[in-house]
Amino acid sequence: MSSAIYYMDESGSTGDLIPSKFNNQPFFSLGCIGIKDIDKECLENRILDIKRKYNLQTKELKSSAIYPNKNDLFYDIVRFLNDIDAQVMIELVDKKTQILINIVESLVSPTHLLYSEKCMRNNIIQNNFIFVPCLYKILDDSFLEDFAIVCQNPSEDKLLNLFDNIKKLIKGSNEIENWILKNIEETIDDFSIKKEEERKNSINRPAYTFFLPLPDTNLKGKIIGSLPNITCFTNLYARINLINNQKLCNVKIVHDEQSHFEHLINQYHSDLINQQSGPFVFENANFDFPEKSELVFENSTNNIGIQVADLVCGVCSRFAKDYLEEKTENIKKWKKSIKDIVLQREKCNGLGVNIVMAEHKREEMFRLIES
Repeated sequence: MSSAIYYMDESGSTGDLIPSKFNNQPFFSLGCIGIKDIDKECLENRILDIKRKYNLQTKELKSSAIYPNKNDLFYDIVRFLNDIDAQVMIELVDKKTQILINIVESLVSPTHLLYSEKCMRNNIIQNNFIFVPCLYKILDDSFLEDFAIVCQNPSEDKLLNLFDNIKKLIKGSNEIENWILKNIEETIDDFSIKKEEERKNSINRPAYTFFLPLPDTNLKGKIIGSLPNITCFTNLYARINLINNQKLCNVKIVHDEQSHFEHLINQYHSDLINQQSGPFVFENANFDFPEKSELVFENSTNNIGIQVADLVCGVCSRFAKDYLEEKTENIKKWKKSIKDIVLQREKCNGLGVNIVMAEHKREEMFRLIES
């Protein structure tokens, strides 16, 4: 029997990360609400009480029915979650930034080609905090679109074309741009080495596949080049792992049904316990999994916990979109509730909101929330 239950649901999913298909949803988020098993009935009863208090007639809690006008209802839910010491975790991803991370990890400075954990860790910091913010200002949506489409149908010629095009877009007008160009040339050299290994049959897949995200397939067999659902689930699972001191045998994760991607989440959940590459342990997440949790998928219609997870991450996505669009009235109205969620991090490493966004935007957003 599980001693802790974690409910998960997502907001802003548009499938594969292709800019032309964002459909005015610039953010993807995956929310997670963790409670003690004994608090399950309390959660269900209190949420129903809050719905009655505010005369909310919808069968399911949805951010679309609450944001931007029912901030008092949402704040009551946030306060209740604090009262029962619920664990609130959110992965909030700016889709453009996620594509840029994939570009850097593929074409500029691939972390997976390094062998030392220290080098891997330093490379991740370099990529996320130096290269991605620089390229955020340089690479246009056209290149991001081209990269995403190549990821869906990769080939050696298409990879080489991406290398040529990214070099043309970076002018080398400052030290960081020159650093990026130098790294791209080194990555091209790495590709040549892999190509030679391919000729000698010393690797088990084509050389170009080491320099693009490994694709997945949906249930219909269609290739998915980059799916934020998987990255966010893995990150949340690593945060749960950290919080529970790697003791996951008594942990149950209840995820909303995912008709197209359920098999992928299940696969990654199973594979993580057998992974062999690092780095593993960070301040807010532990990717070393000696144990495996239970994972089930349930329909959100009759599951209050999943609905709360959906509500929390949906509100955060909508708030972040309003921040980008400078909708000051909504920001002012919702800041108090969002701040309480962000400040979950003060309770315990791993809690709160992990925002994947260009560094200057992320820091500015945090300052706005906490002011």
